[in-house]
Amino acid sequence: MALTEPSRAWAAQPLVGPVAVSRATLVLRSSDVVGVAPSGYLHQWRMNLTSQRPRGTGDPAENVARAVGYTSVAAFTRAFTRARSRSPGSFRQAFAEVANRSA
Repeated sequence: MALTEPSRAWAAQPLVGPVAVSRATLVLRSSDVVGVAPSGYLHQWRMNLTSQRPRGTGDPAENVARAVGYTSVAAFTRAFTRARSRSPGSFRQAFAEVANRSA
């Protein structure tokens, strides 16, 4: 559900309904199965999507941020930089340089 709508502002309650467990059980089971709580997994998923998106598009950071649920470019940039150890612009530039060398 959350994976098909990454731009939606997700909370635990809508996630527990379809699986018929409590929030605490969902967090425990998620941590056991995938190693992180649902919010952490969603964050990783969003960062994976954003890591792929700048490569093939000329979308500005604002569009990429909005597509994965961030309402603030600053918050998106901080989250991306924390997850990928470089800013979205730096990531895009590094990818372009590698792609140009391969061409």
